[in-house]
Amino acid sequence: MEAGYSGIRDHISDEYFNTFGRSVYATTEERRPGYALGLWGTYWLSPSWDIELGVNFGSWRAHAQAESESYNTFEILTFYSRERYWIQQDLLRIPLQMRLHLGPATNRIRPFIALGAQAAYITRQTNFSRRYFSGTGQEAAEYTYSSTADLNADWVDVRRWQWSILGGIGIQMDRVSLSIQRNWPFTNTYQDSYRLFRYYPDFCSGDFGGNSVGDSFLFCDYRINQLRQTSLRFEYRIF
Repeated sequence: MEAGYSGIRDHISDEYFNTFGRSVYATTEERRPGYALGLWGTYWLSPSWDIELGVNFGSWRAHAQAESESYNTFEILTFYSRERYWIQQDLLRIPLQMRLHLGPATNRIRPFIALGAQAAYITRQTNFSRRYFSGTGQEAAEYTYSSTADLNADWVDVRRWQWSILGGIGIQMDRVSLSIQRNWPFTNTYQDSYRLFRYYPDFCSGDFGGNSVGDSFLFCDYRINQLRQTSLRFEYRIF
């Protein structure tokens, strides 16, 4: 039996100067708390090696925020914008991994290293966006958008089955194990300086369908890829 928690955070800030003043850009990407529940079966190859095959359901959430500030040469704020994006993704996962247990088999407490792969079937994805703008000489404006990806559409390139590599380290204590796990999906990333694209693979442009977010962002129903996660995993062996 398995239960888990997931979360990660990354923040980048850039500052640019010119003859008109300076501009500050900051992006923050986070994995919000999620959960996973499932069952595992273990087969021991030797006292040090075992193979685990599991099935579980998990719900992951991601959040990103981009802030932009512009100042004139007198250090007066002339423009401000804030864009926030959320994604919630539900997955049915089938992980397969091999674990190497360190130390004698008679030890009550044994650390281990795990490596494997998983297939994940995306059952649902919901997108949400909120944008806020204000500046000198103009009224403040705020826009909110939300959509649920159509994962059953025939005409779009939706890959509901996703694959990823698994890795982790942990400790086994009799029937209980505690570990930190990481997955690396096999997905294409956008090679763009705007880092939000890397974490939001449902971004699209042009004349494709979807809910428009301003003039640039479209939350679309294609190019859906599983989110990357770093998880704290608790496991209890029933028998």
